[in-house]
Amino acid sequence: MHCFESKEIIKIFFDELINYDNAEELFERFEANLNANLIEKIDGPYSRIWIISIQDVIFKLVIDEDYGSMLVGESDEAIFKAKEIYSELEKFIH
Repeated sequence: MHCFESKEIIKIFFDELINYDNAEELFERFEANLNANLIEKIDGPYSRIWIISIQDVIFKLVIDEDYGSMLVGESDEAIFKAKEIYSELEKFIH
């Protein structure tokens, strides 16, 4: 798992945690541990893009067989909140 951050966007890559088949399980953990809500779900044959809210901050959960899996935030609030989410994701790995 690693993180990319700039002034406008943050991406948390977590290919070792999630794939197309277990995305529901990871989202259930987000719901239980991070107060996440599903806003919109777009499922294609090879990728999923879910718009989610984690503690009232909007993210995209992207699961793509070719490009990997990532949580993307595009606001100042998302960049701040992503650090907490990153810590929570590390718990899932161990």
